Amino acid sequence: MLDLIRDAVETMVFSQNVVVDEEGNEQVEGFFVGTGNEMLTIVLMIFVILLIVFILGKYLWNNYLVEAVPGIKPLKSVTQFVAIWFVTQTLFTK
Repeated sequence: MLDLIRDAVETMVFSQNVVVDEEGNEQVEGFFVGTGNEMLTIVLMIFVILLIVFILGKYLWNNYLVEAVPGIKPLKSVTQFVAIWFVTQTLFTK
């Protein structure tokens, strides 16, 4: 999920410029293309998407996973789901 968001932000906000120095080495330089309003919009969109994912994740956990898998307890708050999501993203992403 975070990889998808990072890729979208990089393609919308940053552009790459290839610079060749005197020795013939290529260096890629990134620079900001958008305005402040575009950056604020992107940050708000990411926040809303993550909020929806967290609320939907807690709902699915409590209503489907608890019933389907024995030994799984219901979550009491969205923050518990956020912590579980963060740990799984940390352990199982590239």
